[in-house]
Amino acid sequence: MKKLIVILIAVTGLTLNACKKLEKLTEFYLDYNASVTVPANMGINLPFDILTPDITTNYEEQFSANDTRKDMVDEIKMAGMNLTVKAPQGQNLDFLKSINVFISADGLPEKEIASKNNIPDGLSVLELDYASDNLKEYVMKDKIKLRVKTVTDKALNQNVDLDVKTRFFVNAKILGA
Repeated sequence: MKKLIVILIAVTGLTLNACKKLEKLTEFYLDYNASVTVPANMGINLPFDILTPDITTNYEEQFSANDTRKDMVDEIKMAGMNLTVKAPQGQNLDFLKSINVFISADGLPEKEIASKNNIPDGLSVLELDYASDNLKEYVMKDKIKLRVKTVTDKALNQNVDLDVKTRFFVNAKILGA
């Protein structure tokens, strides 16, 4: 009887461990990059909107590469967003007072996904605070667009090019599991 209990405990432990490993196989990230230009001579302390070009999601290709498909995705959430100064060389983000980023897609309402207020001086890379909303409907469209709303606290005498890097966490079921 004791041997049977030991065997049952061992099998249960192995099963739970295998389930945890399988669960990790269903989690992956989607990374998207866009560029925006903050124009020189913007007003100080006034909100200004900058739109990214359409961002092709290629979600079906990404899902296939991760052994899943659209109908097996449980949720897609933000996992990170940052801004990096691309040009001019030596420029930092001292001119930014606050930033809000919104996502939109065909047939869906615009939704705020990230922001940062009271931005400190001296940064050339800025990690934004992001929402925990399920963005599955947006990312599973062919294209998304980002609107970057900035408020500056210093004047710019030249355009500043920024890279916007967005990372989404996907939780899905794996094919055949």
